[in-house]
Amino acid sequence: MKLIVPIVAIFLSTGCMLRSTPVVNSIDVSDVDWTNVDQMKHGSACATYLFGAIGIGGTTSLVRAVENAGITKVNSAGTRYKNWLIVSQSCVEVWGE
Repeated sequence: MKLIVPIVAIFLSTGCMLRSTPVVNSIDVSDVDWTNVDQMKHGSACATYLFGAIGIGGTTSLVRAVENAGITKVNSAGTRYKNWLIVSQSCVEVWGE
């Protein structure tokens, strides 16, 4: 019984873990017209994890996000994370033309 409590605590705490790979390439956004951001194409690629470590589907590929939206010129890219009790989702978001 004494061993069950620490094991359950470890599994519950891993749901809050995040893994992130930094974007190495930089995007020059100084010449982007941000007044019509609503007209930009938007794409995302998401991966879902169980307990923050076990991948259960998807990918967080920037290339996949660009392909999903049909973008030929990337203006901006970022990441988005969502966490639930035992499931988490990590997404790469791109905006462009």
